[in-house]
Amino acid sequence: MATFACPYCQQAFVATAAAVPAPVNCPHCHQLFEIASHAPPPPRVAPPPVRPTAAKFVAATSANTGFECPFCHEHSPPYRKSQVSTAGWVTLIALLITCLPLFWVGLLMKEDVHVCRSCGIKLGG
Repeated sequence: MATFACPYCQQAFVATAAAVPAPVNCPHCHQLFEIASHAPPPPRVAPPPVRPTAAKFVAATSANTGFECPFCHEHSPPYRKSQVSTAGWVTLIALLITCLPLFWVGLLMKEDVHVCRSCGIKLGG
């Protein structure tokens, strides 16, 4: 008997020497594959650590919203607030100086901002 590793699920299992040249079903994932030689199972490599990123917006479900505020760690989803963009304010000032009747066009240039319900911090995205 020898220990082998499944190439699909990487789980180690024991097979008899008679089964070595023939196809074998993995007892864990039930995939069919052929064992080539008496090689020990490959060493398990831990996945690389995941770095925290900025807030992610995922569609809300009833069990988990998929959101966590990076500042206060609140799990309730943020609300969307519409405000005049920076380009809108620049346009407003430029039109106020050059063409007074059209200065209000800058106020129509809006952007959506996501705000945390708990701490009120503006979030990206």
